[in-house]
Amino acid sequence: MVDVKKLVYLHGALCEVLRLFPPIPLERKQPIKDDILPSGHLVDSSTKIIFSFYAMGRSEEIWEKDCLEFKPERWISEKGEIVHIPSYKFISFNAGPRTCLGKDMSFVQMKMVASAILRYYCVQMVEDHPQVIPSLSITLLMKYGLKKYFSDALPRHVHICEIFGGPADGQCGLMGMLSLNDPWMAAEAIA
Repeated sequence: MVDVKKLVYLHGALCEVLRLFPPIPLERKQPIKDDILPSGHLVDSSTKIIFSFYAMGRSEEIWEKDCLEFKPERWISEKGEIVHIPSYKFISFNAGPRTCLGKDMSFVQMKMVASAILRYYCVQMVEDHPQVIPSLSITLLMKYGLKKYFSDALPRHVHICEIFGGPADGQCGLMGMLSLNDPWMAAEAIA
């Protein structure tokens, strides 16, 4: 099995998903006593501050002009290594002393699940699926879900870069080839 730390392009793709669709879209904070923010603004102890992680992930001031684009490459250095983005910019796992203790383990688990699914199945969205629209909730859900087909994978060797959406020439920093199975068999729509 490939060491999950070598799955650089997959890591970038997961970070992009979390940037654009954070599991917790909002967070409320309130100081226990009057305080001054780093910006110099006075915050009264009765003030409630709401952070919109969803809006922050789409902010040009934070992520530049291509903030609405899904670009795993923004998380990969020119050397093909994972780029460290400060937690106050990429806030899906919170920041500072409240950073999620399970952040690293969650990346390992996400990579393992994604690798296993992509190793054994071809995944394709159902045709005419409605546009992905967030549903207002404490956790970010998709209003119409995400319907897709799962079928046995194709019988050919594919460089792992192709599987994770990277360049087909194998220059994405990922190691190895995946051997996949045969054409889209009886596919089942999964809601």
